[in-house]
Amino acid sequence: MGARWPLVAYNINFDAMAAEAARRLVRRMRQLPGVQALAFPLSGGRVQLSMNLTRLDEAGPAAVHDAATRLAGEPGTPELVGLCPARVAGPGCQGGLLEARLAGAAARSAGLRSQRFGDDEHRRLAGRLEAEARSLPALETTDEAMLAGAERALAILRILRPAALEDDETAAFLRFAASGLRAAVHEKPELGARLVLFDRWLREA
Repeated sequence: MGARWPLVAYNINFDAMAAEAARRLVRRMRQLPGVQALAFPLSGGRVQLSMNLTRLDEAGPAAVHDAATRLAGEPGTPELVGLCPARVAGPGCQGGLLEARLAGAAARSAGLRSQRFGDDEHRRLAGRLEAEARSLPALETTDEAMLAGAERALAILRILRPAALEDDETAAFLRFAASGLRAAVHEKPELGARLVLFDRWLREA
């Protein structure tokens, strides 16, 4: 069995860039910690800066996007390939947050178990869980959205046991999702009361 730190595949597409400018951009991006970069020509004279990011705490999508667009002198279009931990998410990462996808998968799993009970209450709960399974993976990367996602993951976790739906895997997914999304939220005065309450709930979960 092998293991490694998380890796994020992240591209930025530029509308027009000369070949020499693309090579220069690649050389400079490779100087950032943990950034593996290549440039590929696209149709219409566009260029894709294609990167693997392996040291996310030092050069995650947000930092890499800022550096690449500054060096290129143009905005570019960011594109996440796969998933990204919420705490290092940047432009283009909406809908690709690892924790939000896990929360959605946990909601779907719990919803399927709820359907098996067959009574009206569990069927209604299954519908609500399926709605969460569809909407959570599309979570945006704003502080407000990620805190709301963390709250929703924790709310699902809190109903599993009384609804006789709890299992170790689903609970672990939801705890990981809730804590990961919470870690991505910046401390803001307007979120202070919600963060204090959420942190208490998380400790009790």
